[in-house]
This record gives sequence, structure tokens and C-alpha cells, in this order.
Amino acid sequence: MTTLLTAGDIIDRSAQFYRLHLGKVLRVTVWSLAAGLAAGVAENLLLWLGQTDTLIGKIVLLLTGLPVMAVSVFVTLLLTRAMVREIKGAERCPAATWRDAARSFWPMAATLILVTALIFLGGMAFLVPGVIFWTWFAFAPVAVATGDAGVKKSFGLSRELVAGKFFSVLWRLAAPMIFFFLLQLVMLLLTTLLLQGAVRGVWSIEILVAGAPLWFLLLLSLIMEVIRTAVLPLFVFSATMLYLALSDAKPEPTKPEQV
Repeated sequence: MTTLLTAGDIIDRSAQFYRLHLGKVLRVTVWSLAAGLAAGVAENLLLWLGQTDTLIGKIVLLLTGLPVMAVSVFVTLLLTRAMVREIKGAERCPAATWRDAARSFWPMAATLILVTALIFLGGMAFLVPGVIFWTWFAFAPVAVATGDAGVKKSFGLSRELVAGKFFSVLWRLAAPMIFFFLLQLVMLLLTTLLLQGAVRGVWSIEILVAGAPLWFLLLLSLIMEVIRTAVLPLFVFSATMLYLALSDAKPEPTKPEQV
């Protein structure tokens, strides 16, 4: 049985993979950036006009938010497939990769919705069930994205990978996510602090909308969206890398001896 990667290995190798394939990653994540920027412009315009709580404002936010979620699912699919293809050395033309991702979009979206619902319901009941469901089913979307399982079988496959090593997997899953989240949070807070201090003379990590010019809100939104988009692949790569490591560590089924 193969020894599992440590949490530090997952963080390091995810960052290394990102750096080595930066060009390919940027070509994929640019779609997420474009969708996020469009939503950010709409949101900041509504904030500036004071229309966020109106019916029209809520409709606009919904119409701009749905494409962001759809693009995020598609980008996650492409990034996951790209990592698996590179690690396994499988050759695949770009057009075929996009076609495969398009076919997997709805199964992937359905899996993500189901996993999110289970985690949310578990968390609402008590924190522990939410953590358990997250650890059990975290790899269901990855299994669908890689084509290893459909929606139904992906949940069983994910649980099978975690079986017998729950806490070990929990640590290796949570530690990279927390690390990348804190990295993103620090960059967002520093951006807000420095930009507001330099432009408005207000040294605060809270975005102060009152009295802010529209161009400033749009600039801040642009920079923050770039940061979010830049960190997104690291979350995808860490989960995918752990999934592949668990798949490799899974013992091969024993065949019955022939008499």
C-alpha cells in the first residue's frame, strides 16, 4: 500500500503544479475572472446607487451570480481534468477536454449541490455531522470530474477512499484548504487596507462604501477578484491531488484463486 502524502506535501505539490502549468491554468481561470468581474461591476454599481435591497437590485445580483457559479463549476472541471491528465501522462487534445468537461457539467453541478446540502444540513444539526459529511463526500465531485464515477456512485467511491483513515484524510483535506484560505484572506485584507489608505486616507480592512467614488469601488473589486481567481486553482489542485493519492493507496481487489 502506498504511503499517503502529508498535508505539507499536498500544499507544496499543488503550488508546484500551479507554477509549472501557469499558462494552461491562466487560460482556464480567465473565464472565472471574467464572470466574477461582471458580477462585481453590477454589485458595486448597485451599492453606489443604493439599490442592493430593491427588487430590481436583487434580480440583477441573481442574474449575475448564477453565471459565476456555472463558470466556477466548469473551471473546476477543466482544472481537475488537466491535473489528472498531466500527472497520469494521458494525451488529450484541448477540444476533446472541453467536450468531456461540457458533458460532465450537469452531473458535476448536481454532485456539488448534493454534497453542499448534506454538509449544510449536517452543520445545522450539529457541527460534527457537517465535518463528517464533508470528509466522507469531499471526493465525490472529483470522482465525477475525472469520469471515475457517476453522480450516485461517486458518493460510495468517496466514502470508500476515506474508510479506515477518517482523521488522516480529514487533516490532509482541511490543512491545505485552511492554508490557502488564510493566504487568500491575508491578500484580500492587505489589498483593502493599503488601497483605502493610499487613495482615501482611511486605514481600514473594512470596505467603506459611504463616500467612496465609483472608480475606487470598481478598482478594489477588480483587484480582489483577481486574487480570488488566482487562489482558486490551489483549492482544486489540493483536493484532486489527495484524491489521486487515496486512489493509488487503495488496495487492489483480490481475485479468487482458480482451482
